[in-house]
This record gives sequence, structure tokens and C-alpha cells, in this order.
Amino acid sequence: MKVGYWLVAIVFAVGLCACQRNATTEQTVSFTGTVYNGHLDPTTSLIINDGACTNAVVTCTNYPASTKASALGVYTLSVSAVRTFGAPNADSYSVQASANGRDETVTAYGKPGETIAVRDIILYQHTTEAK
Repeated sequence: MKVGYWLVAIVFAVGLCACQRNATTEQTVSFTGTVYNGHLDPTTSLIINDGACTNAVVTCTNYPASTKASALGVYTLSVSAVRTFGAPNADSYSVQASANGRDETVTAYGKPGETIAVRDIILYQHTTEAK
């Protein structure tokens, strides 16, 4: 009889853990960063920062939300992200900035409930594409 009670207690505890985790499967994840204009210096092959990219549109691939960068190029974008039971500790997100026919995508790692600092994005005209 005692084994039966322990088995019921263990199954109940596991069920509670699963319910608690599933109760928080949809959360908001936020991205913050700065978008700059730039150009490629042909003599050094370095990308030169030309200053803030005002009104650049920032999106996260596969999510409908978007935002615009401020006059200083700063943005905050929040999306509703869905986590599933047994998901990894960090998810991968593709954050894209676009302006004046130019766009760049960077990858950010984090999980719902976090505010992720995205590396600076510099929009510049690509003169050639790598093969």
C-alpha cells in the first residue's frame, strides 16, 4: 500500500510541474538596439558609421510586430513568443532593420520574458555579393 501512495504522489508532483510550465508558454520577448547608416570605404574595405538611421523599420522574422527607430536610431521591439514544454533554454531570433532600400538581419539569442540587447545594426549599400 505505501508504494501505491508514493507512486500517486510522484505522478501528481510531475503533473503539477508540467501544468506550471505550460501555464507560462506564451510570453513577450523584447529586443533593444540601435540602427546606423553606413558606407563601405573602398580603400580599407571597412564599414564606416555615418550616424543614426532615423525611422528605420525593425522587425523580427516570422512575427507580425514592427517598430521604427528613433531620431537617435534606438528601437525597442516586443513580440509574443511561444515556448513549448521541453524547449531549449535560449531561442534564436532574426531581427531585421530596413531603410532606404537597404536591410540587414542579425541573430539574437534569448528566451521569452527577457529583454535582449541586439548588437548594433549598420545599414549600408552592398556593392558586391559574396558567392
